Amino acid sequence: MKAALALFLCAMAGLGLAPSAAQQPPAPMVIEVEKLKDNLFMLRGGGGNTAVFVTATGVVVVDTKNPGWGKPILDKIRERTDKPVTTIINTHTHSDHVGGNAALKARHGCRIVVPAGSFDAIRTWDHAAMHFARMGQVCDRFDADDAIADGDRIEFGDLDWQVLGSPGHDMDSLLLYQARHGILIS
Repeated sequence: MKAALALFLCAMAGLGLAPSAAQQPPAPMVIEVEKLKDNLFMLRGGGGNTAVFVTATGVVVVDTKNPGWGKPILDKIRERTDKPVTTIINTHTHSDHVGGNAALKARHGCRIVVPAGSFDAIRTWDHAAMHFARMGQVCDRFDADDAIADGDRIEFGDLDWQVLGSPGHDMDSLLLYQARHGILIS
């Protein structure tokens, strides 16, 4: 009997019908929230961090994790405020930083701001220039509304932020630095 069962499982595996790790249900999408300031939260999990600023007029989100994480991000934001997401800022445009952009924009119609060096590639959805295929990444299409570059200053959360270039991991990567509070977002 045991030999027959082993033979049956081997035959099923040969046909690609045996259970495998690839057929396991996906892991739950868990996000942990860390409150850094009264209006600043860090959402951890999903392959990266997402900064959330609750401002007087809405929510500013910096980086939206991997594809599929838009809804979990929105759920965590809703636990803290009913204000709409008004702006997404991406520090660079690899899919683990822009993967939730399409979902957040579809829900809130928010403005999306990307590094200036990636702006044209995003606007035309140029896969070669975005390096998605070369790096084995996928991402739902979204459109960028504005661009920021090294040396720019932007304001959100009632704070003035300096935009700093940080080429390396991605040649168009940017950092956001708020000097008065010593906050650096990369």
